[in-house]
Amino acid sequence: MHDDLSSELDYNSETERKRKRRVESFQKETAPPVPKATKEFFYEECAKENTKRQNVLHLDVVSSVDSSFRPVRCNCVHFQYSRHKRLINQYFLTNPGSSTILERDTSRDKTDIDLIRSNSKFLWHDDDEVDTWEKKLAKRYYEKLYKEYCIGDLSHFKENKIGLRWRIEQEVVDGKGQFICGEKHCNSNEDLASWECKFNYVEDGEKKSALVKLRLCPACSKKLNYKQRRNLAKSKRKEDTARSDASSQQWNSSDDESLIDSMLL
Repeated sequence: MHDDLSSELDYNSETERKRKRRVESFQKETAPPVPKATKEFFYEECAKENTKRQNVLHLDVVSSVDSSFRPVRCNCVHFQYSRHKRLINQYFLTNPGSSTILERDTSRDKTDIDLIRSNSKFLWHDDDEVDTWEKKLAKRYYEKLYKEYCIGDLSHFKENKIGLRWRIEQEVVDGKGQFICGEKHCNSNEDLASWECKFNYVEDGEKKSALVKLRLCPACSKKLNYKQRRNLAKSKRKEDTARSDASSQQWNSSDDESLIDSMLL
């Protein structure tokens, strides 16, 4: 009885194994998917190979051997300089931010116009010392200016402050300062008037003065003479107030200032 049972189980198990083998023979084993290499990986590998080739090419090793087996070194300067550039570039690429160590301090750099401004003078005289090349540059620039008429900046005319400079060649060609109003920000060319005024300025800690000419339109002429016209208006106002009855009309300085400004502008 036990033999029959065991033989039947063995038969069933053998049949099951054969069936599994037949099924497995029809099923192909698929390999796990391999990730596709990206372009970045390709470029990195190419860079590594290129670095290896450069190391072999630029190392200063024995390049050839003569008949007596005496080493002959390569003394080519081009290879040495190329190796230097490659090592520096590799250092910059592998050490971010390290290039700041090699940067030059540019805080004290000056251009030609900076030197001219720091050494310029409104008037150069024959006895002025020109002992540095910066002063020579400023004087050479001064000699190229046209000094018949001035260009003025009247933006601070209420403070009795004006800025004057000589004309450059392009301004002479355009007529700026002679046929066009000499104020820096004005381009009027109608009813121009010539003014000869005394220009007081401070240069190198010393007070100086110069007699200059200006060509201005009527509006800019009022700005140029604003201080004088203001003083005249204030004195006239005071005289009229003094003659009037003090009890009926009081002097108000703040109102008078605004009234004079409105009259002059």
